[in-house]
Amino acid sequence: MADMQLRQKLKKVMDVAEYGEQIPEQPKKIGFLIFKVFAIIGLLGLIILIIAMAIHGYLIGSLVVLFVTGLLTYAFYKLVTAEEIKIS
Repeated sequence: MADMQLRQKLKKVMDVAEYGEQIPEQPKKIGFLIFKVFAIIGLLGLIILIIAMAIHGYLIGSLVVLFVTGLLTYAFYKLVTAEEIKIS
């Protein structure tokens, strides 16, 4: 019962986000800019972690974090360069 109510609420929120014009363009741009800044700070932190792990001899851990950082960087790049994100 509660699951169906939660699903209905989520559907309403998705409909408003997709078709609604309640959120002006300027706050959307500011919010995405803040997201980009924090994502870049997080990626730089991971790069510093990779370098520190490599310096201290944790090469396997460094390679694992490098792989994860590469995936996150690619996902961030695709998100930033996307023309329009559709929620279906």
